[in-house]
Amino acid sequence: MVVKAYRFAAQKHKGQYRRFTGEEYFVHPVAVSKIVEDMTKDDVLIQVALLHDIVEDTDTTLEEVKELFGEDVGELVDQLTETTEKRDGLSKVEYLSKEMAEMSPAALTVKLADRLDNIQCLKNDYADKKFPSFAEWYYRQTINIMGNIGVEGMNEVQSILGGMIAIDLMYAKIKHGWE
Repeated sequence: MVVKAYRFAAQKHKGQYRRFTGEEYFVHPVAVSKIVEDMTKDDVLIQVALLHDIVEDTDTTLEEVKELFGEDVGELVDQLTETTEKRDGLSKVEYLSKEMAEMSPAALTVKLADRLDNIQCLKNDYADKKFPSFAEWYYRQTINIMGNIGVEGMNEVQSILGGMIAIDLMYAKIKHGWE
């Protein structure tokens, strides 16, 4: 099923590019899936990592994900999908803090891997120079979210991912002289 998720996501994200690196978008779900695989070896979570942006960023429906990959994968993808209804007027930080605090442990693991990959991509010189205000906003947003969700109740894998995110955030703060 991991290969099926890989092929499906590759096809659905075809022609999409990451705005702050210029790379094909599909490198992001693959990178997130590699982080998840390194940490868990859980096939369901690896599939979810490959599919985590599929409903938000393509014409794929949640029902289609459930039909093709099963209820477990579909439910986790749903937890990771931002919709207008879920946002309900909240700011991005408020929404993500609330959602991440309420996510299942499995979904939170994928979300932290997603956040880690985004931060690591923003560290490259291209992103730093082309989108400096976005990079700073994303780092600050991540600091607020991590502070809001806290580490209580995180499992070992989530704590390690959170620590990796913290290291990258400290690096950016020092590199850019941010307060």
